Amino acid sequence: MNAPLIIFFVLAPGACPQYLVWPAPFILLLSPIFYGWFTIAGSVALFWFYNSLTGGLPWYVGIARNNADGFGQSALWALLPWFALIVGIIFFWKSAISVNSAPETESA
Repeated sequence: MNAPLIIFFVLAPGACPQYLVWPAPFILLLSPIFYGWFTIAGSVALFWFYNSLTGGLPWYVGIARNNADGFGQSALWALLPWFALIVGIIFFWKSAISVNSAPETESA
């Protein structure tokens, strides 16, 4: 269940920011350490997204406006969770390969 969801989010980095919560419980079941890194990356990305949306702290009202400069800054920060997912997939792919390619000992 984890792999298709993580692969979907890797291939769709432009998904809406509120969808970052969807893979969270599955990533927690997969690896608590990976979940921690994903949560940190998602929190930073969401902070910058909502901070640019509301025009800075304090956050009273967030109005989406066509602000190319603000979007560019939040778009760069939005790559953090995507990068965390890619690193996690590479890590788990390598660990799966090493488990599958471990030499089997012959029993007499």
